[in-house]
Amino acid sequence: MQIAVIKGNFINAINASNKIVAIQIVDFSTGAVVGTFNSKESNGDYLITFPKPGKYKYLITVKGSEDTHVATIDIPYQKDFKPLKQRITVSRDDMGQEFVKVENLFDEEFDDPIAVMAEIYKEMSELLPNSDKYDLDSLDKVNKGNEVFTEAGLDAFVTKEDVEKVVADEIKDLNNAIAEDEKNAAIAYNLAEEKNDSANALMVEINKQIELAENTTDPTEKNRILTDVYEDTKKVEQLNNDAKDLVALGEIIDESIKEKKDDLIAADQVQKDLNNTPDGDKTALGSTITENKNFCRKCKKTIRRMKMLWKILSIPMLRRLTQLKKLIMILLI
Repeated sequence: MQIAVIKGNFINAINASNKIVAIQIVDFSTGAVVGTFNSKESNGDYLITFPKPGKYKYLITVKGSEDTHVATIDIPYQKDFKPLKQRITVSRDDMGQEFVKVENLFDEEFDDPIAVMAEIYKEMSELLPNSDKYDLDSLDKVNKGNEVFTEAGLDAFVTKEDVEKVVADEIKDLNNAIAEDEKNAAIAYNLAEEKNDSANALMVEINKQIELAENTTDPTEKNRILTDVYEDTKKVEQLNNDAKDLVALGEIIDESIKEKKDDLIAADQVQKDLNNTPDGDKTALGSTITENKNFCRKCKKTIRRMKMLWKILSIPMLRRLTQLKKLIMILLI
């Protein structure tokens, strides 16, 4: 990548309303003038384009001033094209002399780098004084290449190391989530078994009560026993329904585990593809992202949790089981 861009801001500490500064750029090694760039009158922002990294001279003149200030700037080589941040401030020293301070903020990130890049593409044709010195085709390729990353839900300036970290974190999260889901599925099935056992034990008692009622000649006592049998029968029905709902919950969690394991296989493949991607090759990284775009784009954990919660709450019986719903919510947190 040849072209380099600085997006800076001019601050006038002498006259805040005057935000116009002219910056002539000279190649330090050849003395050739690259061009003159002016800040915006509205906010002092300026955009400087360089044909390549290297050392340059700034000849800085504030509007209305007779002084021209000189500064030397080293434009660093970048593996990946991104705008560099800078600030120029004009003020007066203790003797009342005008002086200029240039601050290179190259390590700082812009709050919205995508918006900055959009501004660069928009203004490039207006701000390039010597367009024949710039590889504009390469800039267009960068713009199109960045779309690969943004379409996959990634930052346009993402590096291979950034993607590797995202994938590694996802693999870790998936393994943790699978272990947690397996534990929760076991809890659901164990609770279902306990409910079934309780229902069966209660049915044994009900049968004994029915036999007792059949052998009782006292109408009042028989009525009391049968009333108890009726209430116990409702409890059995409730226990059986709870058991079915818990089994359904276990099956939903099992389905989620299967999806996560499929995601884990996909994540492992992305990791292998990244290992085979050359360092610093943004085009190759873009190809890897394109091949695995669906994986990169998904926010899996949120989607999975929301889908599972929706399925669980859609089970009719669970809407009537307040305590069981609370249990399910605990399982899903």
